[in-house]
Amino acid sequence: MSLLHTVAGNTQGDTEKMEPDSAKRRASGQPPTPPAASPAHTGGSLTRVTANFTPRAAASLERIAEKTGDSRTDVLNMAVMAYETILELIEEGDGRTLRVQLPNGEVRVLQFIG
Repeated sequence: MSLLHTVAGNTQGDTEKMEPDSAKRRASGQPPTPPAASPAHTGGSLTRVTANFTPRAAASLERIAEKTGDSRTDVLNMAVMAYETILELIEEGDGRTLRVQLPNGEVRVLQFIG
């Protein structure tokens, strides 16, 4: 699946500046927040997964881990959970796009294609 994003014009509405959860967590020295318990959750056991990354994706993973101070494993876990949330939000909308309003009021439209 590919990701294409475009920038829309100005929008109305107030936004408040939000600090990412990972930044708050790192600042306080807390570990990553585990996902909410679900019937599929096995109570903390880990599953080893092997994945093949393109050079671009591997470089992104390294940059994110360096930027956040999280391990590559933590970055990948959070990325998969974030992707699931994004897909759910798209499904709740028109099934194709996700509109994100930035703190400065600018709106970005993410369109998933492929």
